[in-house]
Amino acid sequence: MNKKQDKKNLLMAPLRAEAEARLVEMLQNRAQATLDEPATTNLLHELRLHQIELEMQNAALRCAQIELEASRDRYLDLYEFAPVGYLTLNRDALIIKANLTMVTLLGVERNKLLQQRFAAFIAPADRDRWHRFFTRALRRNEKHSGEFMLNSADGSRIHARLDCLRRTVASSPALRMICTDVTAQRLSETVLRLQSAALEAAAEAIFITDCHGVIVWSNSAFSILTGYRTDEVIGRRPQDLVKSGQHGPALYRDLWETILSGQVWRGELINRRKDGTLYHEYQTITPIRDAAGLVSHFIAIKKDVTERKKMEQERADYLDRLEKKARRLVAIQEDARRLVSRELHDRTSSNLAAMAINLNIIATGLSKQLLPELWGRLEDTRVLLADTESSIRDVCAELRPAVLDYAGLLAAMESYAHQFARRTGIAVNIDGGQHDVRLASDLESVLFRIFQEALTNCAKHSQAKSIMIELHNAGYPVVLIVADDGAGFNPALLAQHPASGLGVLNMREMALYAGGRLTIESQPGCGTRITVEI
Repeated sequence: MNKKQDKKNLLMAPLRAEAEARLVEMLQNRAQATLDEPATTNLLHELRLHQIELEMQNAALRCAQIELEASRDRYLDLYEFAPVGYLTLNRDALIIKANLTMVTLLGVERNKLLQQRFAAFIAPADRDRWHRFFTRALRRNEKHSGEFMLNSADGSRIHARLDCLRRTVASSPALRMICTDVTAQRLSETVLRLQSAALEAAAEAIFITDCHGVIVWSNSAFSILTGYRTDEVIGRRPQDLVKSGQHGPALYRDLWETILSGQVWRGELINRRKDGTLYHEYQTITPIRDAAGLVSHFIAIKKDVTERKKMEQERADYLDRLEKKARRLVAIQEDARRLVSRELHDRTSSNLAAMAINLNIIATGLSKQLLPELWGRLEDTRVLLADTESSIRDVCAELRPAVLDYAGLLAAMESYAHQFARRTGIAVNIDGGQHDVRLASDLESVLFRIFQEALTNCAKHSQAKSIMIELHNAGYPVVLIVADDGAGFNPALLAQHPASGLGVLNMREMALYAGGRLTIESQPGCGTRITVEI
């Protein structure tokens, strides 16, 4: 008791001293001429002194009250508008206090929320666990934490983390509780977990590096592809693990320039496994930017295309062998044509010429007046012989024009075009081409056969009046264009009726065997244009 009194006297001493000073000043101002008796004077002095002390105490209390109210307001603001919910539960788990954040979270007005059981807001599946949690937290004077699903008044579900501590309120145990909404966080964690599982389960090898190219994560498919365990690749650079030396520095320079600029790089690489074997992969590297827009990581997806490359190579080898065989067959066919043409010409031309001479001699020795019927038959025979000789020349030209061998493709095309125009009445114009340029014999044969087939098809089907031929043989690719002004057709119909387009099929196959391609442009009523590039 004495200690409390001494503390009070110590606190009041400055106030008493100031009160005495004010009293002296007051008495001096009044300039009392006379003084009462000493006892009365002392009593008056004490009364006035206590009055001044009380006034000063009241002023100090008012200041303290104002500061206390301001402090309380700040506390209430912090309490009400905190980013987390605050709750106080009594020993019966009834809500006796809640801040505005908690009221908003549960979607219930404060006056309706108070005195409700908090368990009513716990999801049914979590209520048994909540009751055990509450009982344990109320018994022990230590912090307890747990996560529960809450049901809001609007029907939404809230994933909440509850942090509790026992306190005494009104002489009774109670729980002060912080409720943090972690719904978005848990959802993000779930999405990340699913994404991670998807990346791990992906068939393609995937790894992630930092901005310096150091691996920070890889999936099991990467280990299967390369032979390296996950703990062997983390913290290392891909080039230190799988670089094969099969590519020059220019490729890697282009790769890094592309991804550092924020663009995606795609390409095929030959890399080396841990056991030293090589494999082909198709790789996609995608830059990842951080919140500031700077490249922070790279994601690489690698697909093993070794088998595909092997099949492609086998197919290329097969096509190469097939092309060589086709060229050999074309060469054999052309040799056969050349032989038949030469034999037909050599074995018949002299006999036909001799027969023509003999007929002329016989005609000269006969008199028209004596044998008119015989003379008529003789003239018919001479005409038939001339037609036969002309037909044999045409057949020889169809089989293998001799001019193709000694003068080249352009000369052979001009000769054949002249005969074709004479035979069909369709004008043929040839533009371009150089007489002094000779191509490989098999290539000239293929181009001539395509040219020949195109003109034959035109005569059979196009109803054209003229044909324009263009030949560009000065360099590669060699280009041959055959265009007519005929009726035209729908090229799509060839796929529906292959038998009707055997001529086109033959031309296309000949171009393919020669290592080139043939395209057809046509519309009904607009003519046809065939382009060959070899």
